[in-house]
Amino acid sequence: MAKNVILKNQESFGIYIQDLGDVVVPASGQLDIGAMFEFKELTSSEDLEAEISNETLIVNDGIRDLTLQESLYYLDYRTKLSPYNPDEWTYMLQANVCYNIFLNHTEEVYLESELKNAVVDTFKGYGKLSSYSQVEVDGSALVLEGSASVQIDSMDDAEDGVTWDDEGDCLLTLETTIKHEGTGSAKLDLTKSDTTSWKGIKKRDYSNQDWETPGYDEILLWIYGEGLGEEVRCLIKGGGDNQYSQTFVLSAGWQRVILDISTITGLHDVDEFRIQCKKGVIADQVIYVDDFCLRNSDTYQTSGYAISNATTTVADITQIYFTNLIDVPESTSYVCKISLDGGTTWHSLIEAEFDCWVDVSTWTEYDTFTNLKNIKTRIELATTDNTVSPVYDDYLLMWKLDA
Repeated sequence: MAKNVILKNQESFGIYIQDLGDVVVPASGQLDIGAMFEFKELTSSEDLEAEISNETLIVNDGIRDLTLQESLYYLDYRTKLSPYNPDEWTYMLQANVCYNIFLNHTEEVYLESELKNAVVDTFKGYGKLSSYSQVEVDGSALVLEGSASVQIDSMDDAEDGVTWDDEGDCLLTLETTIKHEGTGSAKLDLTKSDTTSWKGIKKRDYSNQDWETPGYDEILLWIYGEGLGEEVRCLIKGGGDNQYSQTFVLSAGWQRVILDISTITGLHDVDEFRIQCKKGVIADQVIYVDDFCLRNSDTYQTSGYAISNATTTVADITQIYFTNLIDVPESTSYVCKISLDGGTTWHSLIEAEFDCWVDVSTWTEYDTFTNLKNIKTRIELATTDNTVSPVYDDYLLMWKLDA
């Protein structure tokens, strides 16, 4: 369906839009230019934008004349889709998201990531995932985890004097409510009495550990902060000397911290591993640490999955539109699944169901969905070559509701 873009000429002479092939809007007349060009061509026309900005042309969306600000917003591929014409809404989504994010793969989120009838995930964080196994988000895509990953401590019993020691002025307790997974996490509570020193926890009875022979090149940690500028650093000590130190600032919520130790020497004799906070940066600072792991990043799991959070709709979903942008080696396979009942029942999309509107009542699972108002996405990755990281990059899911 073409997007309604009707240009009304306010001048007594014809107006030529040169970069659209010298198309002319007649003097004191109008032209349905939306029927003549694809929407992406109109959004890229600098001459059209100039005429609208000069108010020689007025844009009508098929319902009413738009103001100058509304006109520029309406023809901007970065519009946040507060649609003027609800009948055009899905087309706006297709034109704005599919063209600008997926075909061009700009890695820029031009729209809100979650809209009334759509979800876009460019995998820049874990925020939109409800569960995942053997996968990670690398900042721009979904990839399989390292298969040589070894969990050093789940933090499920990380109380002071059990598996970790505190360094003074840092209260270490076991937290069972705020946790990434398992039964608990390590809670580090600092005071603001000292504004200069770093205090934290160190691994108890942890000496002469060999991280070099297995070829570990990364440390993985999950750390929870309040997003108030908390500073955290990790230290590795071997033979009494600091071998490694990295400092970073926490964002809000759980975040995966990956520490590159590939260039460190002497990892065959690790004496200590410490996690520290800089006291005084924030009053009464508290962070949580969970799942301390080592891994070799050169090899990968053979399979894994990620499941999105559910979006609850006000009426039954009748149609869905799913598209993605993938960049996978030949050895990688992927399956995209949709659930309409929050993950109880899943439908595996076939090739013919991508990039088009699909009537969900045609699915064999339709009668087994417990409801049609809780939509989720599941991405499954697999590879036959564990030396090449499978990558799944960006998806757009849209849906229509029962009237």
